[in-house]
Amino acid sequence: MNVNVVTAPEHRYFPKKSLKVFLAGGICNCVDWQKKVIEEFKKDEDQIILSNNSSWDELYLLNPRRVDWIEEPGASERQIEWEFDMLERSDVFTMYFAGGESLQPICMYELGRNILKMRYEYPLTWKDRIIITCDKNYKRLNDVLVQTRLATDGIIKVNVVEGEEESINEHVKKIKETLKYVYNE
Repeated sequence: MNVNVVTAPEHRYFPKKSLKVFLAGGICNCVDWQKKVIEEFKKDEDQIILSNNSSWDELYLLNPRRVDWIEEPGASERQIEWEFDMLERSDVFTMYFAGGESLQPICMYELGRNILKMRYEYPLTWKDRIIITCDKNYKRLNDVLVQTRLATDGIIKVNVVEGEEESINEHVKKIKETLKYVYNE
């Protein structure tokens, strides 16, 4: 299975039989967890097997963390537009809340909005298309737990893990497990 990475602000045409996974979560003032996710998928590229019920040919990891942030007029707006566009095009929504100083406020909005998007866009498989992991040290952990419970009627459980490395590893593991159950509706 080919693993492709699309990093903000790059836009891409996605082949019809491609599975697009958005790596939502903190991108400022927190660990570069997206890098770890991407490295793990690239390392295991040859072993990735998606659902037997699917016809996916390629996997795309959509990474909002830019390599080079440019301080220029409109840069922030273009970043938000890129994320909005890629989230709209994604087939799987992952959200990672890092511990540390960043409250990652936009992530709370994205969490609620994209849970609802998945519910309405994929009514049969939405619960198999959402992965949420929190470092136990994330300062707004309770907000994430309550928001997720309310938005999913308690169906989706947040993976709460103590420690930066442990929580990132758990997020990678959950994404890989979930991809085995995602199929075309």
